Amino acid sequence: MRIDIYSDNICPWCFIGKRHLDMAARNLGLTNLDTRWHAYQLYPQIPMDGVPRKEFMRARFGAGGGDAFKRIAAVGVEAGIAFAFERNETIPNTLNSHRLVAYAASEGKQHQTIEALMSAGFERGQDIGSPQVLLDVAAAADLDVTAVEQMLASGAYTDEVRTSVDECAAAGIQGVPLFRLENGEVIQGAQPVPVFQMLLQSAREDIAAGLV
Repeated sequence: MRIDIYSDNICPWCFIGKRHLDMAARNLGLTNLDTRWHAYQLYPQIPMDGVPRKEFMRARFGAGGGDAFKRIAAVGVEAGIAFAFERNETIPNTLNSHRLVAYAASEGKQHQTIEALMSAGFERGQDIGSPQVLLDVAAAADLDVTAVEQMLASGAYTDEVRTSVDECAAAGIQGVPLFRLENGEVIQGAQPVPVFQMLLQSAREDIAAGLV
């Protein structure tokens, strides 16, 4: 079953949504999901070196921004995610991390790369805009680190990422995560596991009936 997923690597709800999808798939015994991750950028204007997190949070959310992140952290616990927002010192531009994910797709390791990437950023507080962090993520995802280093230095997959971002805008996608199932059903946001489970089952039945 193919699932197209639109996501940004600094979106905590995208990490929760991924875990909810994984949990629902396990509950249904689905072992053949063909997940295809598409790049979306929430903040493409962020400099390539990133911005200080405190400065970003103050400008973006004001004095009360921390309350929303407390809620995210609580939901994350239920998904098995130990969010450590306080350890993040930098909000990165996600272009290069999306390039890594695009490269991982060519190696058939996109889903595990997303997991390693978001775990690095959200659970360990690492700067996923840093080339060294991206190499560490590549190693954790069982990618060829030398090939990834050469890819990052070359600028490869930059056009693919920017095309994906443009296609999201053209399709009217204004928020992530968004999951498009093979039968055309769309899951918007990090819905609870039962919602994923219900719609995955519906898609599986449509595929089995030859409706897709």
